[in-house]
Amino acid sequence: MAGAPEEAQRLADRYLLEAVLGQGGASVVYRAWDGRLGVPRAVKILHPGSTQDSPAHRRRLKAEARGMAALEHPHVLRVFDVGSDQGRDFVVMELAAGSLTDRLESDGPQPAERVVPWMLQVLSALAAAHARGVIHRDVKPHNLLLDQEGAVRLADFGIALFTQGENLRGTRTGAAMGSLSYMAPEQRLTPGRSARRPMSTSGGGQSLYNLLTGASPWTSLFAAPPDPRWAWASAPALRRWCGGLSRYLPEQRYSKTPPRWPRPRWRPWPRWA
Repeated sequence: MAGAPEEAQRLADRYLLEAVLGQGGASVVYRAWDGRLGVPRAVKILHPGSTQDSPAHRRRLKAEARGMAALEHPHVLRVFDVGSDQGRDFVVMELAAGSLTDRLESDGPQPAERVVPWMLQVLSALAAAHARGVIHRDVKPHNLLLDQEGAVRLADFGIALFTQGENLRGTRTGAAMGSLSYMAPEQRLTPGRSARRPMSTSGGGQSLYNLLTGASPWTSLFAAPPDPRWAWASAPALRRWCGGLSRYLPEQRYSKTPPRWPRPRWRPWPRWA
């Protein structure tokens, strides 16, 4: 099939791998065709022989997939299947239309009328994860995907902390986990500290700032309104909300999420702000 990877065109006699969507040191994600159901999917496969291809990481990959599937939230990326084929462990997921990073790179800074509803959806997904004892730890635009209808799906729970059920931490004590620019300050400075809900909402605030401005989220950490670096936020309530999500001190940071979806008429702040 045109565009299919030469080394592995079919997986588990069901998924036809068509093209590479992205890859890292531990895994590669393919666009695939589910031959049984006749629908497109995304398939994440651990690299055989990589440093992450160990029994512990293979168990974590499957446990991560089970955890995502158990959330059953409209703004968490859906997981449909897990398995292993000829030593290759894989997870089958919903195929997204792209990430918010892709949208930012193609169209530039996004209008608040679009970004705020996206972030309300992300915060709702984080609230559902927190209620199940899951701390994402890597919230950033690259891990916020758009489905075919334009709604946001929270993805990539690869370094999430699961505090209930199996012991799935899978990280070294004192190891900093996450993407540096979107880490909460306490993640960088005291990486061995127990994760808390404001840690994930900080990543949401940094993502909000990045999508609205196109600038590095570092700016939002070290400048607070009325600093001129916040002049882009003309609505005072929007400044309060963005700043409240990404305050430097966790005790000053919002740790709740809005109780309902945004109304059709845009409100740039949640009711609890």
